[in-house]
Parts: sequence; C-alpha cells; structure tokens
Amino acid sequence: MLGNATTIRRTLEEKARLHPNRVYMIHEGAAVTLGDLDRRVNRFANGLAKLGFKPGDRVALMLSNHPDHFYAFLACAKLGVVQVPATTNLRGASLDFLFEHAAPHGVIADAHFAEHLVPALAGTKCKDVIWRGAVADVPGKRTHAFGAVMESGAETPPPGHPKPEDVLSLSYTSGTTGQPKGVMVTDAMFRASAYGAVRLGDIKAGDILYLWEPLFHIGGSEVI
Repeated sequence: MLGNATTIRRTLEEKARLHPNRVYMIHEGAAVTLGDLDRRVNRFANGLAKLGFKPGDRVALMLSNHPDHFYAFLACAKLGVVQVPATTNLRGASLDFLFEHAAPHGVIADAHFAEHLVPALAGTKCKDVIWRGAVADVPGKRTHAFGAVMESGAETPPPGHPKPEDVLSLSYTSGTTGQPKGVMVTDAMFRASAYGAVRLGDIKAGDILYLWEPLFHIGGSEVI
C-alpha cells in the first residue's frame, strides 16, 4: 500500500540506505546500484539548486532514454521542481505552444535537439538551458553542460521536502482533439501509476524489465 507520507524522494533515499549495492538499472552493460543512483541524483539536484531552481519552478525536459534522464527526473522530484516533459519529436508550432503555455524557468535537453529548441526559446521567460552533449549558445539565456551541473553538486541530500500532494510534472496531452492540455501529475499519482504497473504486470523482486517506453511518457516514467 502507498503510505500517506510516502514520496518518491523518501522511497529512493530509504532504499538506497537499506540496499546500496542492489542493481537499479543496467545501461550498455554498466550497472547502476541504488547507492550510485542516489548519489548522482543528489549531485544533479544540488547542482540545479546552485543555479537557483527551487520548489514550484518549472523545468522542461527534452531528453532521449538514457540514465541522465533518470537522474534529471529524480533530481526534480527531490527538489520539488515541476518538470515539463517534452515529446522529443515536437517541432515548430507544437514546440512553441509548449514553451508559451508552460512558461518553464529552465530547460534540460539533448544537444541534438538544439536546432529546434533554440528558436523556440526566443522570447520566453526561460533563464537557464542545460545541454546534455555539446553546449549550444541560446541568445539571452544562460547555458550549462549537464555534466558540469552534476559535478558542481554535493552528494549530500539536496534542499526540499516535497509532499505526496505536490505537483511534480505538467504533462501535456497529444492534442489530437484540440490544443494540448497540461495534466498536473502529483508525487502520489506517479507512485500510484508505478504501483498499478507492478500489480498488473505481476512484477516480482528480481525481475528484469526491458524499458521500451519513452521516459517523457507516463508509461516510461512510471518505470523510474
């Protein structure tokens, strides 16, 4: 059962403390343990905090499936920052609408999306752009390398005490029947989604899951 006081942050920190050597994921043959995960998430979260991000701020994520996406997702969850998942094939007017409607304070994105992101960010209130890969210049914005932000942060727990009812994501619908709508997903909703997937999939301790869903979709993020 999902406890009333349980949060993503609390769950991760407790599991990392109790089972630091348990493998959390394997990417390209390299294993990441729960202890590794928590330390990296803390470092990235503290790096974001040093840049000025605080609970309630919105950060758009336009990232492919990669461990760094896990770290960014969980770092935002620990800080109480509201992430705005951006479908990685958004272009032109669709991307412009997302930034106009969500008005994120920052962006975390793969560098190979720069061609489409840079013009979409023009005139927005976004202050910081964190690139995973080559850092592209964005007029009027502060730009940072993903790795540098992580390196700047300490491994100790970051500030922030998110609650189960706090909104952790503004997830946009596809817009097939009208303009996309930003669905407010709380910490408790993310955990309920994951719990439902475990029950329906009859997933047990020790099972290995192959991640095929994009992490910007609820079907992928619930695996995190």
